[in-house]
Amino acid sequence: MILAVAVSHWPRLARILRAELKQVQAAPFVETSLALGRSRLHVARHHILPHLAPQILVGGLLMFPHAILHEAGLTFLGFGLEPSRPAIGVMLSEAMRHLSAGRWWLGLFPGAMLMAMVLAFEMLGSAARRLASPREAQC
Repeated sequence: MILAVAVSHWPRLARILRAELKQVQAAPFVETSLALGRSRLHVARHHILPHLAPQILVGGLLMFPHAILHEAGLTFLGFGLEPSRPAIGVMLSEAMRHLSAGRWWLGLFPGAMLMAMVLAFEMLGSAARRLASPREAQC
């Protein structure tokens, strides 16, 4: 399950990081550092990595809610974990059987917790993005 979700989510973050890497590599301070004889490892560690670290952190935090929703959706449909394992998608799938009997709370609480968890990670990622972006941090 983790492998399926990871494979479907890493290309978007990799494209963003690649674009940021190309932009930083073309920056004058990187070219100057290389022209002054610094090694590629030194330039990567001291110039490129500090610019990519916020992108990696924010990208990972913002991708996490999507991964949670995909895992819940796959387990709801019956893929991935077996029904005896605890997962939000499995709980929602089991609750679907009891909705017609009037037991609506069996689906409400797992769904509300799923939504709360996703919104919490989304707010955490947005706050990290505001902290990582100097333009938005000053506003």
